[in-house]
Amino acid sequence: VHDRARLLAEQSPVPLCACRETGFPFWTNAAHRALFGIAEDAVQGRSVVACAAVYEQDGCVTCHTTGRHTDGREFPIQLTARRLVLDDGPIVMCSQIDLTSLRKTEAALDHAEREAVLGRLAGRVAHEVNNPLEAIKIYIEPLRNRVQDRPEVAHGLTVIDQQVDRIARLVRGLLGFVRQRALQRTAANLAEVIHTVVELFQPRFTK
Repeated sequence: VHDRARLLAEQSPVPLCACRETGFPFWTNAAHRALFGIAEDAVQGRSVVACAAVYEQDGCVTCHTTGRHTDGREFPIQLTARRLVLDDGPIVMCSQIDLTSLRKTEAALDHAEREAVLGRLAGRVAHEVNNPLEAIKIYIEPLRNRVQDRPEVAHGLTVIDQQVDRIARLVRGLLGFVRQRALQRTAANLAEVIHTVVELFQPRFTK
């Protein structure tokens, strides 16, 4: 590698290495050595896969593969190899970019997109559910005033009112979950829960 080009390549933040036809590098820059955890005097003997593939032909090859750090840790990389013809013969210049951060960013964006879609869907469901619930609540009070002399019917309206409130709380809980609000734990009276369930299904039991 020419001295001037070599100086620029050495200072590049992109991990670079130069190989012969065998695929073994004879030069790497600091970014490359840091990526793989190798010392400058340990460059020889570390084969770079796919470098030899472009040695005998013009053009550029890009592929995704796996890199291995000297501590044994593996990570995804994008390898780009290009053949260059210099005064002392052809070489292959390779860049090897760590895709770990990119993969994490892509995963985070994908997760955020799914959450956004889920949030819009939950908002639409909440809107469609809350509207009829409000209509039911509006009609319950006048009906309760008309059936004051019929305790069993008034009680049924009270149960309906309570269940409408329960559905509304569930809808709010769904929206809170989708919007990643902190869940709040509350104590529940098991006897009251059982009593509510029995009361809710009492009309079926009496048939």
